[in-house]
Amino acid sequence: MALTIRILAAGVLGLALAAPATAEPQKTAHSTVDLIAEQSSAPAGGRVTLGFHLDPDTTWHAYWANPGDAGKEPSIKWTVPEGLEVGELSFPTPHLLPFGELNTYGFEDNELFLAEMTVPAGLTAGEEIRIEGAARWIVCDDEVCVPERATLSLTMTVGDGDIDAANAPLFAEAREKQPESVDWPAEFLSLIHI
Repeated sequence: MALTIRILAAGVLGLALAAPATAEPQKTAHSTVDLIAEQSSAPAGGRVTLGFHLDPDTTWHAYWANPGDAGKEPSIKWTVPEGLEVGELSFPTPHLLPFGELNTYGFEDNELFLAEMTVPAGLTAGEEIRIEGAARWIVCDDEVCVPERATLSLTMTVGDGDIDAANAPLFAEAREKQPESVDWPAEFLSLIHI
């Protein structure tokens, strides 16, 4: 009997450690958003890639890090346990989105904005970590722009940090859309002579 209980307890712990690190998507007035992780658990002393998934409704769009003549980029204010740190959002390459006489840059389709989270060493396997983010963004259609917000949360357990197979394709696609860095110098010349 005691052996059966131990085996069942070990099985339940194994399932908890392998549970996918996702939360339920939230629907706002003109978008669907959620917070996901590339890893199925958080490795102590390692890193986790978080993804802010933003999907504007049909005919609506969101903005890039440099939105151009109008708009505002998505942002998240993170609340995480002491010792964890989350970096800035990284943005995929945008599209030009003319808005009347204005030129703006953004996204008409769903996008995954990435952020790297550093996990401190010394955490215990099976310990739960709650990650929360207060997200803000603006979406526009052809006539109006609307500020939106949502509080997103995700609970992960400390474990081996294996890649979550269900989320892996989304993160791979998001990395392919990241702008390529260049190592050639840029110079600005002034055409005005004083």
